[in-house]
Amino acid sequence: MNKRINTIPPTPTVHVLDKVQSQPNLRERLKHEAIANAERDLRMAAEWFPLEEEACQLAQRKKKGK
Repeated sequence: MNKRINTIPPTPTVHVLDKVQSQPNLRERLKHEAIANAERDLRMAAEWFPLEEEACQLAQRKKKGK
């Protein structure tokens, strides 16, 4: 189901939307860049994963302590 809403975005938002809309094949460019950077992104995620796990465990311990 689709629902139409009428909104008036701020002028800077309209400028950004106009710029994005005028760029040809934006979806294709984003897809290409995501594929090209996939290995880098996976390495970065693997590097940060242990830190995220540690932070999550600390947060859970603090939550249980309250």
